[in-house]
Amino acid sequence: MVMLWAAAWVICLMGMAALVLDLGRVMAVKEQLQTSVDAGSLAASMHGIRYVKVLVPDRWKRVCDICCGEKGCYCCNCQYYRLSDYLAEGRKDYVWDRSGWYRMAGCGSCGRCCRVYCGRPQVVEQWVQFPGDTVAVARQVVELNLPDDMKPPAGGGVSSVAVEVHSGVAEKQSEYATHSDPLAPSVVVKAAGWMRSLLAGGLWKVDRLEVQSCGQSGVFFLKLGRSGQQTANLNPRPEPG
Repeated sequence: MVMLWAAAWVICLMGMAALVLDLGRVMAVKEQLQTSVDAGSLAASMHGIRYVKVLVPDRWKRVCDICCGEKGCYCCNCQYYRLSDYLAEGRKDYVWDRSGWYRMAGCGSCGRCCRVYCGRPQVVEQWVQFPGDTVAVARQVVELNLPDDMKPPAGGGVSSVAVEVHSGVAEKQSEYATHSDPLAPSVVVKAAGWMRSLLAGGLWKVDRLEVQSCGQSGVFFLKLGRSGQQTANLNPRPEPG
């Protein structure tokens, strides 16, 4: 009788040990998989390209005649013409960061005795576009960083790697971007797979243990104001006279 009880206790202890060991491995592998999907989503989100629409208002064109006298030639009989507002659209690093709107709107000199004056630029919209290889980049990073227990040599495998790309538009003068898609702009990566069971497989006929994880990385909009550098390039229209 004592031997039967001892055998039963040994079996119970072995089962508990197998459960603890496999659960510990699952937690460790899940943590490694979380790192993999986080790395994949971060690498993909860094592929995002920021775009902006900048409104250039209050454009005026000054055209003058060329008058010559004893002291040389100079601009005279100047006339001012009101120009329509200009909407500059393109990559943020050019249109806004490098004052590309100034050149796109034709601000500055337009010839001898000719000049275009522009008002303060205003950011109307900004959004993020992801290149076509964003999904492939996320998948590749996840596969390169998979836990060893989920690789075929260790008896594991990957059942799916899903990548969701969310783009969005930020409205003018909003400190935080508001979108119809609550996940925009970001990249979400979901991965699922399995790992080979050790002791639990022999005791409870569980051949593999399921593991899954999800990661998200966002591309945040900046609140684009009117910096001193931008203001210095405005070249406001002087008063006629």
